[in-house]
Amino acid sequence: MAGKKLLSSINNIIETVVIWFFGLFGVQSDNKYVIWIIQFIKFNIVGLLNFLITTIVYFVIRGLPYVGNYAYAIGYALGIINSYICNKLWTFESKGTKTGRETALFFAVSLVALGLSQGVKYLLENSLGVGDIIAYFISLVLALAINYFGSKFIVFKK
Repeated sequence: MAGKKLLSSINNIIETVVIWFFGLFGVQSDNKYVIWIIQFIKFNIVGLLNFLITTIVYFVIRGLPYVGNYAYAIGYALGIINSYICNKLWTFESKGTKTGRETALFFAVSLVALGLSQGVKYLLENSLGVGDIIAYFISLVLALAINYFGSKFIVFKK
């Protein structure tokens, strides 16, 4: 119950700030772009939580025998599972019963985002001579965009 209250409070804060800001420019609260921005903020909060899960799991199990070599992959997989659950229930509020289809589409979008972003990172570094940090951030933005729009318009579309 405490988790629901926390999420409700976070929702209220996000919605209040976004609606207030856009209200300054005469944009109504039911405008589809206001709703998209609220979802995008929630999507990024989930992403931050995924990062924390991946990082914590990595540092906790990296020294363990047998699983230590797979610590990043395990943490990343747990982050992806968290991402699916949180984005389904909180960000996009998908209430349908098409969970199997959504799950498959979610993982497909995640793999496409990973593949394309890593491909772009590789090309930027090796063909264009862009530094690895800049290439990383460009690929991160690309992955974020693919994951957000793929989740919104393919996976959890209403």
